[in-house]
Amino acid sequence: MLFHDREMSSLRIYAAVFHFTSTFFLLWTRIDCINNHLSQSGQGRLVESDYQYSYQEASYLGYIYTGIIFIIINFLVFLFKGFQDGSFSSVMQLFLDVCGTFFCAWISLDGLDWHSYISVWIFCAFLPFMYNLFKVIVVLMSETQTPWTERNTNTLVRSFHNAYMGVIELYEAILSAL
Repeated sequence: MLFHDREMSSLRIYAAVFHFTSTFFLLWTRIDCINNHLSQSGQGRLVESDYQYSYQEASYLGYIYTGIIFIIINFLVFLFKGFQDGSFSSVMQLFLDVCGTFFCAWISLDGLDWHSYISVWIFCAFLPFMYNLFKVIVVLMSETQTPWTERNTNTLVRSFHNAYMGVIELYEAILSAL
């Protein structure tokens, strides 16, 4: 069974899809956000061929594209078996997706300064991505761990371990002889 807790899973799916959609919608409203930033910084409304406008647009698009990539990766990690549960981390990721949706929609609809998306990107896209990356690494490492005696480890480490065990056996033999 792919989804263990259907209600929580469906909420997280809806929240992730809406977060993706609202972040993707920022692409179409970026011109207003960039012009708003340039007018607030005292540079006035600049034409699209200006260097400053191109730099601002490239920076903003970089945040949007990486945010979309992080959301897609988070969604794919969510689809793995065992990552859907009612735990605190799942509830927090649901909350961050809802907040990301709300703030991306607010930025898009009000045409806020594009720098306001950086906070949304950090807290609603980057941190959940890093958490999921860490969680995947821990889960994969815990599934692939083998006992010390079954590993094919470095020969030097194995020889030090055998020498240490030999010294302990020699010490026990000396103690038993006394």
